Amino acid sequence: MAGDESYILKVRVASPLALEELLQHIRASANVSTRTTVVLSTPYEHRPPELGDG
Repeated sequence: MAGDESYILKVRVASPLALEELLQHIRASANVSTRTTVVLSTPYEHRPPELGDG
């Protein structure tokens, strides 16, 4: 983690609307601003990488 961030929160939500609602809840509950980065896939989460033939 580099920059101004203090925390990283990894979440999995059902839809973009669900993410917006979660962020609104976090902002209201903690009285903070957020910066969001969306990762579209995590190819190696909980599994070893596939080995190629080369």
